[in-house]
Amino acid sequence: MAEEPASEPTLDRFLDRPTEEISDWRWLWDGNHEFPVRSRPGVRGTLVVWLKKLLRPLVRAPQADLWDRQRQFNLVLLAHLEKVRDLGEGLDELGRDLQRVQGEIVADLRAVRVDLVGDLDKINTDLQELDVDFAIFKADGLRDLARHMDGLFSLLDQKVERLRYQARGVSPGADPGRTPESP
Repeated sequence: MAEEPASEPTLDRFLDRPTEEISDWRWLWDGNHEFPVRSRPGVRGTLVVWLKKLLRPLVRAPQADLWDRQRQFNLVLLAHLEKVRDLGEGLDELGRDLQRVQGEIVADLRAVRVDLVGDLDKINTDLQELDVDFAIFKADGLRDLARHMDGLFSLLDQKVERLRYQARGVSPGADPGRTPESP
């Protein structure tokens, strides 16, 4: 977990347990800050510190080119890490936006589902009413239609019978207005 950055970085943030803050590392490499010379406590440690401080410039001079290349590499690496961090923050924000939109979509889908269930219930109710109405029509309407058709067939039969009867009485040269019963 990243440490909370202080207002002004110090070298203490890098000595025992190095910081994970990119801005602190940027401060260290941009400013080319040197770590303090340390050794064991006591007289012997003090002599070692004094000797290290004395020899530091002598060792640094031949390594200046290597040190400069390492510094440049670290700065480039830090720039890339900052870009990755910014990209990660952008992805985090995008993830939050996606979760918000997903929540809205789920809520909308639930509302649509409720509407659809209500519409389907109404359709089912309407279909049940149509089934009842059709059953009534089938029971009453078809019966009435059958009686009406029976009546029509009965009238048709009567007309056919009358025409047969009239056709039997008509002969060549016979009076068409005369019926077979009248002399």
